[in-house]
Amino acid sequence: MSPDPQPDRSALPRAIMRWVLALFFAAAGVAHLYAPDALLAITPDWVPFAPQVIFITGLCELAHLAQDGLGAAANHVVRIARNRAARVFDEESLGL
Repeated sequence: MSPDPQPDRSALPRAIMRWVLALFFAAAGVAHLYAPDALLAITPDWVPFAPQVIFITGLCELAHLAQDGLGAAANHVVRIARNRAARVFDEESLGL
């Protein structure tokens, strides 16, 4: 007979750290959408379409949240981001 398995002592700390990481991703994603000017200030000049890149990276961070099971929060922020997208991806800012 095999001995009783040991309880996984790392389960709770891992769950807590997943939530902490999710909060960091949420904060970074929201910062990309609501404070792009602060991020533009630190974006190198060689990055093409910097406002659009910042917006897309913010969406990617929020998509990571959705993948980790925080879809409701990410969907709410993405809904709000649609208005921002209309301003970021207009023809004038793209130089078209």
